Amino acid sequence: MSARGINMRGSWFRVGVVVLVGGLLLASTARPSRAQVTNGLWVANSGGPNVLEFSSGQTAVGGVSDPKPTLVNMSGSFFSPQDTVFDSHDNLWVIDGGDGTGDTTEGVFMFTNAQLKSLGTDSTPTPTFAITNSGGVPGFVFPQFGVFDRFGNLYVADPGVDLIFVFTASQLTSGSGTGLVPAAVFQINGSTGILGLAFNKENLYLADNGDAQIFVLDSAHIPTSGGTVASPTVVSADVTLSSNHGATFASIDGPWGLVFGKAGGLWFSNEGIILNSGPSVVLFAPSSLTVSGTPRPKTQFTPLTTRTGASIADPQGVSFDNLGDLAVANDANNSIAIFKAGQLTERGAVNPGTFLMGAATTLNAPTGLIFGPDIRPTP
Repeated sequence: MSARGINMRGSWFRVGVVVLVGGLLLASTARPSRAQVTNGLWVANSGGPNVLEFSSGQTAVGGVSDPKPTLVNMSGSFFSPQDTVFDSHDNLWVIDGGDGTGDTTEGVFMFTNAQLKSLGTDSTPTPTFAITNSGGVPGFVFPQFGVFDRFGNLYVADPGVDLIFVFTASQLTSGSGTGLVPAAVFQINGSTGILGLAFNKENLYLADNGDAQIFVLDSAHIPTSGGTVASPTVVSADVTLSSNHGATFASIDGPWGLVFGKAGGLWFSNEGIILNSGPSVVLFAPSSLTVSGTPRPKTQFTPLTTRTGASIADPQGVSFDNLGDLAVANDANNSIAIFKAGQLTERGAVNPGTFLMGAATTLNAPTGLIFGPDIRPTP
C-alpha cells in the first residue's frame, strides 16, 4: 500500500489510498504536500525598458518555459532599469542607469504596493517618489544597484563614478527627490567600480565589478553622513576577498550581484569580463568571509549549453525565493535560470531546475532582479 502522487500545476501532493485487505479497511498515511513558492520575481528589463513580474506559479514550473509576464511596469520614467529592490512596506524601488551622462534620465523610482497591484489596469504609472539629478545633485552617472539596511536607509551603488550614495529613511519620504542631497557619499579605497551590495549581520558587502574583488565594511565603519561626489568620504575595507585568478572560471571576475543564503554563505555572479575567465555563479562559505584572502569556492556554477541557450550567460542579478531557490538574470541571452534549493550543492555545468527563455517572456537584457510580493492582476 502506497500513496499515489498527483501533479497539479507543477506541485506534487501525496494522497492517501484506502484498500480492503483480509476484511480489514486499511489506509495509508497521507504525506504533507511540498512547500509552495510564495514570491513573485521582479526583473529590471533594461532593454524594455520596463520591469517584469513573473508569478510564483511561473517560476515554480520545472524545465524550460516561455511564460508571458504576469505584470509589466512600463513607466515613462524608465530609460534603462538596472535593479529592483523592495522596502519593508513592499514598495518597489527601481534603480535606473539612464543614458550614463549624468542628466535627468538617471534615477531611483519608487512605486507603491498599491500601484503594483493596479498594473493590470495602469501599466504606465508615475513614480510616487523619484530621486533624480538637478544641478549636478545627487550626482548620478550610471546607478545600477540598491539595497536597504535594517533602518530603511537606501544605499545606491553607481559604478559610473565608483561611489555609494546613502539616503536616509526620512529623506525617502520627504516629498520630492529632485536634486536630493545624499546623507552620505563614500568610496572604497582601492575600488574601481562598485556595483552589487548586500548586508549581512549589519556589515556591508560590496562587489567591485570593475575588478576581481569583493569588499566587506564592518557596520561601525559604514559612513552615515558627509562626502560629496566631488569629495567623497574614502574608507578602507575591513576585509578584502581576492580572486584566485584562474584562467577559466576564476573565483572572482567582474562580480555583479550579491545575495546571502539561509546558511550565511555569500552567493554572487561573475560576468567574467575583467580576467576574461568566463561567466559563473559562486558560493563562498561563511567561514571564508571573516578575513582577507583568496577563498576557495564552495560551489561554482558554470555555463551549460542547453537546447535553448547557455544556463549562465553574463549573469547579473541574483535572488532567493522563500524556498531557497536561486534565480540568476542572464543579460547576454535574455533568460533567467532558477536553480532549485536541492541543486545548490552541485558544481560545474548544472542544468537549472527552471529556465525562463523565449519571445513570450519579453526578456531583453535583464539585469537586476528580486523575489518579492506575488501580485496577480486585479479583475
